Amino acid sequence: MKDDELLELIRKIVAMPRIPSFVVDDHPRNLVFSARMDETYQLYLMTLTKNSGEDEKPIQLTKAEDGIIHGYDLSPSGRYLIFPRDKGGSENYQVFLMDLKSSLSEEICLTPSPVGRIWLNWFPDERKVLVTGSDDETNFVRVLDIQTRELETLFTCDSWIDSALSKDGKLVAVSTQRGENVKNRDVIVFPVKDPTDQRIISFGDESQEMGPAWSNDGKYLAFMTNAASCPRLVIWDVEQWQQHAMIDMPDEGDVFWPMMSEKEQNTVYLLIDHHGKERLYQCNIEEKSVKELFDASKGSIYEARVVNDKLFVISTSFTQPPRLEFYNLPDLTQFRRPFPETSFPSDLLSSFVFKDVWYSSFDSRDIQAWFINPDESGERPVIVKIHGGPTASTQNSWNPEITVLTLLGFSIFLPNYRGSTGFGPEFRLLNVGDLGGGDFKDVVYGVKWLQANGYLKKEKPSIIGGSYGGYMTVYALVRSPDLWKCGVAAVPVTDWIADYELATADFRFFDVYFFGGTPKEKRDLYVERSPITHIEHLRAPLLIIHGKNDSRCPFKPVKEFYETAKSLGKDIYLHSIEDEGHGSMKLANAIDDIFYEVKFLLDHYSSK
Repeated sequence: MKDDELLELIRKIVAMPRIPSFVVDDHPRNLVFSARMDETYQLYLMTLTKNSGEDEKPIQLTKAEDGIIHGYDLSPSGRYLIFPRDKGGSENYQVFLMDLKSSLSEEICLTPSPVGRIWLNWFPDERKVLVTGSDDETNFVRVLDIQTRELETLFTCDSWIDSALSKDGKLVAVSTQRGENVKNRDVIVFPVKDPTDQRIISFGDESQEMGPAWSNDGKYLAFMTNAASCPRLVIWDVEQWQQHAMIDMPDEGDVFWPMMSEKEQNTVYLLIDHHGKERLYQCNIEEKSVKELFDASKGSIYEARVVNDKLFVISTSFTQPPRLEFYNLPDLTQFRRPFPETSFPSDLLSSFVFKDVWYSSFDSRDIQAWFINPDESGERPVIVKIHGGPTASTQNSWNPEITVLTLLGFSIFLPNYRGSTGFGPEFRLLNVGDLGGGDFKDVVYGVKWLQANGYLKKEKPSIIGGSYGGYMTVYALVRSPDLWKCGVAAVPVTDWIADYELATADFRFFDVYFFGGTPKEKRDLYVERSPITHIEHLRAPLLIIHGKNDSRCPFKPVKEFYETAKSLGKDIYLHSIEDEGHGSMKLANAIDDIFYEVKFLLDHYSSK
């Protein structure tokens, strides 16, 4: 395939509109969503008061060069929009305000300087905003006054924070680590007016209580716990300060209360990652019954909201780009056409087949993987793609990179190694204290499964991945160098000690959490699990794609890895992007990234 034809194919797939998130007001009247409809991710307004036959084109709200994916919020009335924006993918955000009633173009900057990596939530009076996030020094919960533009700190800690503001704006619930055990997380509740008055919900030092969510009347707090290694939903009576209900769940996930009338407050909804699919469940608290709302075989639902009798979701699959869907409850009839109505090109569907497979790893533990376009003859080249996180999973969801590679004739093997979500709390915690250990072996044993089943008769597999998947790619190439044809690593970690020294507060805790201590306390493990330590063993060609503004996996140690490898005569290439951070937000850069990756892979599989 000629370069211009390859670029056209990539552009056709990557340029399909992508919607990562949305918010909706309390009525509902307005819905705001993030989408890359053109050059980068911008925010768009959709009015919900018209009937399905009167659907109008969404209004683009933001127009700056730098995009917005997450962290924004629509005020309860639907009038005000608050959102974070960084510069060049640095994830060090300023806060902006937009009045949707008076102007759709004026952005008011509320913070003259960046305040960190943040998520924003409105207070009910629409005069203040809860700011949850991290900066170079600490993880925090703060309140931003819209009028005075002052930030007041309510809570700080060394570890990650989930937060939830009660509907009346009086109480905050946070989930965070306490004590010496990094695997512990408790829920802490405190008044906004006196954050020192803290009450704690804990089921033990070994358990994690996560994802707090308030009922509309403020009487109950819902959250997930892994106490006794079982995923369970807890409903906590805040007034009586006691457990109201504990309900077994199919797996771990995020819980949210519907914005509904008082009589309907006996129901909560959960988005649960289970075996490579994000599923939506409805839970009746009093009956302790749980039912799935959609057929999981059709794909994943990774965002959902319920307001009155309306359900809003983002649905996706390997062959369906993300789209907003609109349903009436309880019958799940659509009250509005999906947006956008983009679909996978029908002429290409016949070449896209995927299987859900399981294989046994080094310790006889079963590992799930997706296998796209498996070729029983073993002639087709296989790419092993590693997801990031590592506390995440490869799901049945849209991925332009996978789609392009599949259409070019590759088979793609996507293992959900230990540490992945969707396989229970015990499995999720298996790589804590063992990062780059058992999870790396799971990947190697996936290749052994491919070999044993005749899928690698002609060529060695290649390995690709981004973020933690990028780290795993580089680590696999230096630790099992004879196993691979070549590798492509996007925004990887190459030196864990350097990563810790350059990290912001949340990613310093990431290292402490997964290594069981700081580099001073666990130096040998940090060194042994760093690709830079084993760089002399690199044999297969490696391409690294990295944004220069990446604050999660800093560029400096990656550049040093590249320069050291070049000095050793290694076959290594570096594609760096000036105006991007942890992945390419801008369409042109995203197209270039995949073009460089695909060209690299095609060149090495076509070379003799």
